[in-house]
Amino acid sequence: MISRATLTTLAAAGLVMLLPVAASAANCPLDSFGARKVGTCRDASCLFFTPPPEIAAIKRGVYSQFVGIFINDGLAEWIGVDLDAGEIVRVERYAGPRLGDAPQVAQASPQLSRRETNVNGKRRIDIIGRAPLPRETAEDMVCAANAVWIDEAHPPGGSSSDVDEGVVLVDGATLRAEGGPSGMTKAVKALYDRLGALRERLPRVEVPVPR
Repeated sequence: MISRATLTTLAAAGLVMLLPVAASAANCPLDSFGARKVGTCRDASCLFFTPPPEIAAIKRGVYSQFVGIFINDGLAEWIGVDLDAGEIVRVERYAGPRLGDAPQVAQASPQLSRRETNVNGKRRIDIIGRAPLPRETAEDMVCAANAVWIDEAHPPGGSSSDVDEGVVLVDGATLRAEGGPSGMTKAVKALYDRLGALRERLPRVEVPVPR
């Protein structure tokens, strides 16, 4: 007959053996991205705003968007995860009354660059940052994104009046856009916050434009 002490030891050993499995189960394989979907669209007209080319290039992944309105007019930011390229991409945009806030880039590189455009008299400056996407981070993003792909909760409404925030999920031609004036559900906000935390992994701009 096995003693209580032996059973306790065996149980503890079994728990230790299970810990790595439990930890790995916390993340989702990349090929599980969007395995189930609801509330999708196949027309870019469902997007809140047209993203910059670096974000539009994402064919499988997710991105957040922050577009300032009213007192924040002229500020915008997109943070994307490109699962195929294994890359984090961030674009900060300055336009109109915020052009003077745009930083310089001391030395342009594939990881950090500055672009100025003038289309129909509308001048804007984009700061583009890139960084490798660790597999563990990618799998964590897939988990958060999958929760949004199948999210059927109703957004709370009454989002902030001076910014338009949300997330967009991309799987080839299939899209899902959430947020905007309707606000964000718990799953959408969790993904939005995870994307925002990726700023710490991106190169920083150190040299501001003199005012």
